[in-house]
Amino acid sequence: HFSDAKWHAGLPREALRIYRDPGLRDLASEIGAVTFLVRCHIKASKCAIDLGSADLALEELYAAEDVLNARASESRLDAYRGYAQLYAGEVAVLRGDHDKGIEYMKAAQAWFEEMSPPRTAAALDAKVSLAQVALEAGEYRTAFAIITKLLEESTQAECWDARSRLLFLQSYLFVSDDPPLRTAFDDLVLRTHLINNPALMLKTLSNLLIHAVEYLGDDDQAFLRKRIGNLQQFLEQDCFDSLYRTYVTERYAPALERRLEKMSQSGPDPADGELEP
Repeated sequence: HFSDAKWHAGLPREALRIYRDPGLRDLASEIGAVTFLVRCHIKASKCAIDLGSADLALEELYAAEDVLNARASESRLDAYRGYAQLYAGEVAVLRGDHDKGIEYMKAAQAWFEEMSPPRTAAALDAKVSLAQVALEAGEYRTAFAIITKLLEESTQAECWDARSRLLFLQSYLFVSDDPPLRTAFDDLVLRTHLINNPALMLKTLSNLLIHAVEYLGDDDQAFLRKRIGNLQQFLEQDCFDSLYRTYVTERYAPALERRLEKMSQSGPDPADGELEP
């Protein structure tokens, strides 16, 4: 689907516009394409979540639930019922209600696992969302343990989308107040090629670059800059420029200031190995 390609390319706003196209939705209603219609609402809600628009996400979820409730006996729509719960949880977290969000996410995970046959990839999506909640709550060591376990699980299940999201989440630990050790950094750098989404790969490499600016040497920074630059050929120029500005340009100076502050307090340059992240 063209809209899916836009979302995977890091363009949720453009994907949202396509998913919400009134002409497509009217046509789907006219010809009875219920699955397509529900999918548009569910996908639009996820795009809205990614854009930080809780109200719009809820509007789309309510619309999806109206269709699902009218087709309550149709098991072919059960996966979308699970995603409606999952994204309701993400909306709750977006609004600051973490407890309610976790409740919805766990319910979605159980729903996917109890389907016949179980939806392994969908259950992993719910687990990844739960890991993200722990990360955003500042529970970094817990998040690291959860993400490490889920990376093994996603690899064994061959759920490459989930693995990509997990590698991206892991990179956020390196721009936290409690970053993992250098060995974990090197391991993640080696595994970034496993990310199957160029936008997520750019965000992941950018997080690692910001960590390198604050803690590591020029060689590490140059290598990561080159890796990021190589992604330009896989993304639309506007998308690449926007991501680079958000994840690199706007964060470079603060990271450099933190490095200089550490140097003034401890003396040696952290890149010399005196400061172990």
